Amino acid sequence: MASSLRVVVLTGGSTPERRVALAGAGQVVAALRSLGHEVQVVDTVRGPIHPDEEANLLSELVGAVPPTKEELGEWKQREQSSNFLNLPSLRQCDLVFLVLHGRMGEGGLVQAVLESRGIRFTGSNYVGSALAMDKELSKQLFKVNGIPTPDWLVWPAPEAQIDEMGYPLIVKPSYGGSSVSLSLVYSYVELCKNISDHFRFR
Repeated sequence: MASSLRVVVLTGGSTPERRVALAGAGQVVAALRSLGHEVQVVDTVRGPIHPDEEANLLSELVGAVPPTKEELGEWKQREQSSNFLNLPSLRQCDLVFLVLHGRMGEGGLVQAVLESRGIRFTGSNYVGSALAMDKELSKQLFKVNGIPTPDWLVWPAPEAQIDEMGYPLIVKPSYGGSSVSLSLVYSYVELCKNISDHFRFR
């Protein structure tokens, strides 16, 4: 068997996909420990998680309803004061296993800081992460490189252009992750209503 690694599982976050990240982290932590690795769980909102608290945190149900604006605000405030990227455990580990979702976790910022400090981590580098997180930029790159992708428009767009595409349409925030705030619309009126709802996740 390969030698044991010291792994920090970085998860949680202050995005609408926080619960998705925690649910995924529970599976990752169990798999890593079953292989004999030493695992420390760090929630970007709460900081290092004591082993006694892990079961409760990582078994949180994802649910079908996105978090409220109040919950998002509280998580963001706590994340900003947690200083999680300066934790000694991140500097001393062999690998950071990223189980983060949404712009803050997948958009390149965390990856850029880890890269700049020479800390190894899973997933794409900061450039790849930033490009992939921006749905509109990703689709432009697909098109330029001949990779088939459905037609799209960026809001705001003229109603005539939208009608030309034809309904139903999928509406998705450009920087959103998972399926949070994704909707299927059948008319321009429905489209406008859905887009106004999406702005709470910006």
